[in-house]
Amino acid sequence: MDQDQISFGPFRFDLGHSKLSFQGAPINLGSRALDILRVLALAKGNVVSKDQLLDEVWPGLAVAENNIQVHISALRKELDKRTDGESFIVTVPGRGYRLVGLERLPETEIVEREERRDQRARELEEAARLPEQPNPLQLPPRLRNMLANPFGTPDFTPDDIAALEYSVAMFWTIPNFGLKDWKELKTWMERAGKSPVLQRGGGGRHSHDSW
Repeated sequence: MDQDQISFGPFRFDLGHSKLSFQGAPINLGSRALDILRVLALAKGNVVSKDQLLDEVWPGLAVAENNIQVHISALRKELDKRTDGESFIVTVPGRGYRLVGLERLPETEIVEREERRDQRARELEEAARLPEQPNPLQLPPRLRNMLANPFGTPDFTPDDIAALEYSVAMFWTIPNFGLKDWKELKTWMERAGKSPVLQRGGGGRHSHDSW
């Protein structure tokens, strides 16, 4: 499968999977709009005629030209609102459309990204083999790395965290630890019947139930 990627301005487009992102965050678009973007991207800045778009995006179908305009408008709306109106899809009167500002990502960056994705898939597969005991591999890599510091290893258990006798406030002293991280950790530990915070006498929990 084609795993190449291109960038234009702050956007990146995965040609193999037809996925568009802005500064790393995915942008949700309809499949036709993404198909049009892929055709424009593969043209490498050259003009793509309306007839070519109809042939490649709607092969074998009788489709009115205004369908192209509808999806081009949807693309422009999503792109322009993230760039203060700077347009990357240019209309060439009487000829068609072209995508401007294209750059191709270095091969090493593409390979490294694929390797990270494959590594994460292997981690989740390994964690699924031990469902009776929450596995740190089930935590997002970012959170797992943050919590590995107190133990000197990423292979910690819910019991290891409970033994720290942390209060809620103490978790916020961990650099870059946020509310989303707290929720991920709390859910993970509760699967083992544990709490990530210090237990008080009588079963009271030193935490805020709304967190």
